Amino acid sequence: MSREIKAALTYAQNQELENLDNPFASQDVDQVIAFIENFIETYQEYFEEGKINIFAVEAYPREADQEAQVAYVLVNLTGKTITELNADLHLTVQDFNVNFEDTEWEVPSDFLGNWVDGYAIMIIDSIAMQGTPTQMTYGLNDLDLSVSNVTVRYA
Repeated sequence: MSREIKAALTYAQNQELENLDNPFASQDVDQVIAFIENFIETYQEYFEEGKINIFAVEAYPREADQEAQVAYVLVNLTGKTITELNADLHLTVQDFNVNFEDTEWEVPSDFLGNWVDGYAIMIIDSIAMQGTPTQMTYGLNDLDLSVSNVTVRYA
């Protein structure tokens, strides 16, 4: 795919950044944007036109909480601006000791804002898990994400 895709923050992420009085916050944002841009450059051939493309790119298990922080990269190639997203997520990992619970994922409009076609965003969310992880972090190659029942609200 040779289409230009840009990295962006969601509405709520932009609002949070504006409210922070921390000189390191912009460095963190720069790192996130660079991560998304690198992801786009590396994996663009896997993106499907006419869809919302969702990838689980990293998971950080927290055994004490029995949950993992999961970073998702989402790419809007629907041709439309999206203001709300709901989907069922089924995440598995190549680790016989760990299972993630299926998630009914809701990304409301007050978080998403107006997510324009041709933009990629990153969302980090907690997901419940069972078991004892054998790794401190799971990467894109360790994770398998199935997405179903996607519904969206358009601007």
